[in-house]
Amino acid sequence: MTYNTFCCIRLETPARFERHRAGIQSLLACYQSILLDDFSLPPREASPEAATDLSGWLTENTSSCLPWVWVLHDAGQNLYALAVLSQVIPGRHAYLHGVSRPDWPVSQASPRHRQAVLTRFAQTVLKDAFDTGDFHKIKAEFEADNLGARGFCLRMGFSREACFKRDNRIRGQWRDVAVYSLFRERFMERL
Repeated sequence: MTYNTFCCIRLETPARFERHRAGIQSLLACYQSILLDDFSLPPREASPEAATDLSGWLTENTSSCLPWVWVLHDAGQNLYALAVLSQVIPGRHAYLHGVSRPDWPVSQASPRHRQAVLTRFAQTVLKDAFDTGDFHKIKAEFEADNLGARGFCLRMGFSREACFKRDNRIRGQWRDVAVYSLFRERFMERL
């Protein structure tokens, strides 16, 4: 699907994935550096934790998640966002993971425009996932105090399902994890 000079494609085959591998690795490296900056970890402490965060997981598992990988790119094939479904059980559920590039070109730097493009990307991914995977629901997990992720989930129609207290260790502290779900019926009503 193409919109606003951006194109969303699903990497259904290993060949398609290989064509975008360098862009995916670049996107994840950018995400990883911001993640480590945000965590303020000294270099010697960064490696063990980096292996367990989303970026580490995506780097190790993206190709094995085919055909449940989508990318958002511009006409120049520069990647701006990546969405992956994990723990896929067709006919039942899957977990949604996403990464977007924070350093978009100046021409696309408007926060409002960036949010609009990412919203369209997410809608496309969710519609394709529900149509293709015949899922009952799609889940998202994130730190409970991550207001950006919560706002995004609410905009997409997700509802809060649970909050696991002290469930994930980040920066040496146990953090609460929120679980949000989007049911097929609710998503289809919103189209």
